[in-house]
Amino acid sequence: MAGALFQVELVSPERPLFRGEASALTAEAHDGEVGILPRHAPMVALLGSGVVRVRTAGLREGTETFAIRGGFLQVLGGKATLLVTQAIGAADVDRARAAAAREKVLADLRHPKDDAAYASLLDERRWLEAQIRIAPR
Repeated sequence: MAGALFQVELVSPERPLFRGEASALTAEAHDGEVGILPRHAPMVALLGSGVVRVRTAGLREGTETFAIRGGFLQVLGGKATLLVTQAIGAADVDRARAAAAREKVLADLRHPKDDAAYASLLDERRWLEAQIRIAPR
């Protein structure tokens, strides 16, 4: 359907990672996954650590995937803006490094120092698992 697209912008502190038209977007919110389609109601959501999928349109038709870690999602006026704390595209993931780091985090989770350390380790695990999920095989 013509016109069934919206603008998506994904920006990390280092650089913009994606800017373009999309027909759908899914992102890991702080309390679960959120899906965005054209003409979505205005909203703001706190993002967690996980995977963002952008179903692209036009010349770049397909799906772009990113691992993200924290930030905010705003949907307003035909545009979805993701301002994230940390992000990496699928092509940039080093699967072996992420898997090794995940194993260390899992070992550290067996005996966390305190509740804050436990929460931090859980977030680190989600971040690394998101990278592993999107990494090219």
